[in-house]
Formats: sequence, C-alpha cells, structure tokens
Amino acid sequence: MSDFLPDSPTDHQPATEACPDCGGPVHTDGSEQYCRVCGLIIEDQPITTEIRALYDHSGPQSSTTQRAKQPTAAHREQTLTEIGDNFDATGSPLDSRKRKRLVRLRREQRRAYYQSEQERSRTIATREIDRLIGALGLTTETRDQAIDLFDRAQSEQFVNGRSVESVAAACVYATCRLNKISRLFDEVARATSVPKQDAQTVYSRLVRDLSLPIPPRHPQNLIPRLATGLGISMETESAATELAAQLDNSSAFTDPAASLAASCISLATSPSADDTEIAALASISARTIRRVRSQIDESDQIHHPALDE
Repeated sequence: MSDFLPDSPTDHQPATEACPDCGGPVHTDGSEQYCRVCGLIIEDQPITTEIRALYDHSGPQSSTTQRAKQPTAAHREQTLTEIGDNFDATGSPLDSRKRKRLVRLRREQRRAYYQSEQERSRTIATREIDRLIGALGLTTETRDQAIDLFDRAQSEQFVNGRSVESVAAACVYATCRLNKISRLFDEVARATSVPKQDAQTVYSRLVRDLSLPIPPRHPQNLIPRLATGLGISMETESAATELAAQLDNSSAFTDPAASLAASCISLATSPSADDTEIAALASISARTIRRVRSQIDESDQIHHPALDE
C-alpha cells in the first residue's frame, strides 16, 4: 500500500512543541500528536478540506481541493418532499385562505427543484422527448441525439420565447430526418401536445437557425413504412419501391416524398387500392393521390408493369 499512497508531509516529524501536561517532547505520527513521556494524545485526526489523490500507474496526481458533485434535477425532484392535498391532519378540508397558501407553496417548491430556468426547460424537454420516442417506437440512440440537439438549441438561445414542448418535438423530427428514419411530421404532431402548425414553424426555424444538414427525403424510403401499415405483400411493396425510384430520378415530379410514395402504393395495389386509407396513412388527401397518379399515367418517362394493366 505504501507504494501507491504519497507520503504524508506530517509522518514522523520531529518534536516541535512541549506537552501541556508534563512538558515532555511531542511527537507527530501521521494525523496524531502525542507526548513521548506521559503518552497524552494532544491532537487526533484533524479536520481538513484537502483531498489527496492516489497514485496511479502513470505517476502521482497532484493534491487538489474538490467540491462534492451536485445532485441532478431529477434526483432532487425525487428526494424533495411533496406538499400534499388540501386537507389537514384530521382529513377535514382547508379553508380557501389556506388552500391558496398551499398553492403558492407548491409553486415555489416546483421552482426550487431547479437551479436555473435553463435546467428546468431541459428537464421538461427530456421528459417530452422520452415520451415522443416511446410513442414513435424509436431507439435510445435517437433519444440521446434529440436531447443533444435540444442542448445545442438551448445553448444558442433558440428555446427562449418558444414552447419547450414544440422545440422538443422539432428536435425529435429533425433527428429522424438527419438519420434518414422514415417518420412523417404528422406522426410526431399527433404524439405531441402542441398544435401541428406551431411545431412545424419551430422545426423550420430550427433547421434554418442551427443550419442543420437535413438530407432530401426520397419516396422509396417511405414505401416500407406505408406498406407495413397497409399490410400489403412483399411483391407489391417491391413494385411500389421500383416505381418510386423512377419518380425520384425524374425531374418532372416535384411533389413531396409522402405524396409520391402514397401514389406509388396506390398504383401498385390497383384496382383494389383504397386511396382514402392510403392518404390517411401518408397524412395527405385522396385528391392528391389521384392528381399524382394522373401525372404518372400521362408521363412518358415512367415505365412500370402496373401502368400497362
């Protein structure tokens, strides 16, 4: 053990004081001072605020004074006492004056959970992101990336003046787009508590202000998710994917990827296709599907067996 611990600067020091009892020499051994003549212990285990680090294999570490690690906001929230209901110890309801006082106390206690407004916003955003990730069936890695994106937005003062829930929803959808995960914005909007238009506006500003490299969405990447929701066969899904790839490579079709993917599913499942069901799953209108299908039928650049039937 002596090879890994630094020598104490007070180990085996010569006597520098006299014993207050008999006047004999005082000896210092580690953290203990005692008289050599009468054995009186003068000082034992003095209090110090210095933390001496152990030696490691690479060499000694310098002694330093460290501060205890502060508990996280979630830990503080779990350990603080919750102010209870509006009843006294006997179960009788309190009067209006005392109920108002408890409301104020609960409000101040909730504020005391956090050291700053930024910490409070991050805790709320983390809960909202966790809820959205679970509702959308996404992975833990996607959750961590969404939280990192929120931290970046918060560090750049993007959250100020905006709903934390809308920013959290925008971060989740932006993370899906950055990782090319086939999730529609309407799926995120249905899972969040904020209006779709507000969340969509925050997402657009988030992409612009943080200069996020959002890749373009390809219709063939949305086919598997739509096919799973409709329960179509693998052959039909493959035919729709091939048709969507042709539309993606053609400059004549500028509709959103969801509209093109839904139209390809509709063509591949004809004549038994239910455009209303497909449109609902793709979060578009059945009229859009019919319009895109008409453009595909009139185009000379698209060749697919489904168009020849």
